[in-house]
Amino acid sequence: MTQHRTISPLIYHQELAVLARFINDVDRFMHAATFGEGERFAYTRELMAVLRAVFLGQIEGRPMGVARLSRHLAMPRATTERKVRELQKRGLVSRYGRGFIIPVDSLNQPRMVETLERLILMIHKASAKLPKTGLNEANGN
Repeated sequence: MTQHRTISPLIYHQELAVLARFINDVDRFMHAATFGEGERFAYTRELMAVLRAVFLGQIEGRPMGVARLSRHLAMPRATTERKVRELQKRGLVSRYGRGFIIPVDSLNQPRMVETLERLILMIHKASAKLPKTGLNEANGN
């Protein structure tokens, strides 16, 4: 019988809590910045995932079409198409060749710069709560 070394849950407990809070805070912040407070947070999570994937393709210089977005997100194609159409109706994405992008005008708005600055601050605050050494080092390995 193989014995597995167990990792003390205390080492990861605090780090995982910091990361979980950070992810939730970023999700809520991006939801409010993108859709406003009037929209249900749970409803917009898939829209946000598609929007982030569109942005990723855009900044990598390879705008994604529906098929690639669907694969990237492991989301059914029909669902991806529906989400992209909704984002288009809201003016958050537009067609660019065979793919989709976030209109550059909306990315260059002062509100987006403020959003980016706030996200960077959130990253710094969360990272300050994490140990300065790697988890293996903190565990004595």
